Amino acid sequence: MTHNWPQRFAVSVMRRVRPGLEEQHARILKRDPKKLFDQVEIRRRAAAGAMAINVTDPVFLTIVSESGVSRPQEVEPKACAVCLGQEQAMKFWKASGGLGGLTMFEVAKNVHRFTRELAKAEPISRGRG
Repeated sequence: MTHNWPQRFAVSVMRRVRPGLEEQHARILKRDPKKLFDQVEIRRRAAAGAMAINVTDPVFLTIVSESGVSRPQEVEPKACAVCLGQEQAMKFWKASGGLGGLTMFEVAKNVHRFTRELAKAEPISRGRG
């Protein structure tokens, strides 16, 4: 929501990418966290002008919007997908016309963080017990 997209825009994105996120969620959790977050390997891959990525196997929620700025009337993204790596995300952007705003969220780190935090949560009884 910090991108000032209307809530319906964000909901539209999540509905469209849900199958891809579910598939990648399972794949990400199978990865060894020591290898996924290997700082030596991450630094080795770093290059001038490249995106700063904090995992060795990035997965991007990639959103192409009509413009690079928030427009309240923009109800749906032009295109959105879950992409494996920066190269696949750039190919997706070009295939969707290569115009408009491109927003990429790396999700692998958050998948591991969410799972770790969820494991700490205590169950809460709801309703009539």
